[in-house]
Amino acid sequence: MRYEVSESEKLNIESGKFFAASRILLIALFFAMICLPYPLKALMGDAGTDENLEKRALATMPVFSLDTIENYPGQLENYVNDHLPLRDALIRANSRINYYALHTSANRDVILGKDGWLFYNRVSAGDPIANYKGMDLFTEEELRAIGEKLEAFQEGLLDTGKEFVLLIPPNKERIYSEYMPERYGEPASQSRVRQLVDYLRVNTNVRVCYPEEALLDAKTAIPGRNLYYKADTHWNFLGAYVGTRELFKELNLTLPPTDEVTCADTDPTISDLADLLNMRADLNTDPDFTIGGYNDHGLRQDVSEDSLFTYHTKSGDARSLFLIGDSFRVSMSAIVASGFSNAKVIHYETYTPGDAIASDADVIVWEIVERNLGDLREIAF
Repeated sequence: MRYEVSESEKLNIESGKFFAASRILLIALFFAMICLPYPLKALMGDAGTDENLEKRALATMPVFSLDTIENYPGQLENYVNDHLPLRDALIRANSRINYYALHTSANRDVILGKDGWLFYNRVSAGDPIANYKGMDLFTEEELRAIGEKLEAFQEGLLDTGKEFVLLIPPNKERIYSEYMPERYGEPASQSRVRQLVDYLRVNTNVRVCYPEEALLDAKTAIPGRNLYYKADTHWNFLGAYVGTRELFKELNLTLPPTDEVTCADTDPTISDLADLLNMRADLNTDPDFTIGGYNDHGLRQDVSEDSLFTYHTKSGDARSLFLIGDSFRVSMSAIVASGFSNAKVIHYETYTPGDAIASDADVIVWEIVERNLGDLREIAF
């Protein structure tokens, strides 16, 4: 008896063949995607060399031995992942697809704001968004401990004839909150920085300079110039000038008002947030600028190292300055140094406790940006 295949069975057979062929094609495409970068890089030569866009130490080729056999598979996987040919090109492509097509950030540390503004969102770097939303307020015990530490530091400086000022630059999103995504709302009325500033002014003799109001006023007075970089988390030279002008008021020095300052455009420079998105060429398009129109008293920079700048002037204030600060110190270094006969500016991570008191400087300024205020609980002065 001859068996006749029904139409439904024929359809099932054809469907099975199509499904099997589709699986084979998908597997082939998967292996092609894995393997294709290697011959492409061989053909491209140096043009296929990756740039390490992530700015971190890449995994090195592990050594296989009986002692390393347990961890070898994971280490080898890390090495292959980090050294996949054209990896940076793929990372860059992913960032662009997220930014232009999906309107999202490919890096959780970067928030896409309005009109091309970028904002910092790294929890391990002081958690700027928690600062913004007032979710990380100091306890009374923390405020008291910080206040006592700063007072003890100031008293030690006063005993050696030195002045002290604590300078706190505001976070970028506090000054340009109008460019934050709507979901974040307005800055919280109570914040860590406001807590600390108010506590120090009411309960201690510590001189503190917090130039938020001056920056907001300058933003309105100079609408054609930003005070912070759109594609970077720091204030620019104009923002640093405003902050320095407020600091100088604490030290009985003067700088011309911002409407007398001149700005000369230069090529775009720093853009750490655009770099985190691997999109510096795309997003860092606004020109940078240098500041003029104030008396720099013949400022000359004597020493420039990774974290130390040394300056002197011909006719600045007779006092000498020692400024310890974070990355916000860079844009203000030359401006603040122009007011003093001699100045030394150093990063606080390379500062040795006790150096301020032991120094021959007359004025000690400790600069710390709002998002780093929590570090005051551990910093040794």
